[in-house]
Amino acid sequence: MGRRELQCSLADSALRSDAALAGIVYFILTKARIAHHGASSRLATSIGKDRKGLASVIIYVVAIPLAFVWPKAAYGCYIFVAVMWLLPDRRIEKSAK
Repeated sequence: MGRRELQCSLADSALRSDAALAGIVYFILTKARIAHHGASSRLATSIGKDRKGLASVIIYVVAIPLAFVWPKAAYGCYIFVAVMWLLPDRRIEKSAK
């Protein structure tokens, strides 16, 4: 890995670590709101186990060190998470009815 590639990987990892931290904060906030409203609340039933939130945090955490080894795979991870969040969540739609 050349100096330029290392600089790009460092910059990319620094920028993407904020996305991972935002995902972690979202996950914690969701759990706190469910705890506040109760496990049987409408919010808790609509969110469920929040697999999408947990999966995005895990993928971000994996993609950050992956950027140093295989940057294109890391970009693929970031794109996958973005597309995953663009798709509507059926559980929330069902609970809204």
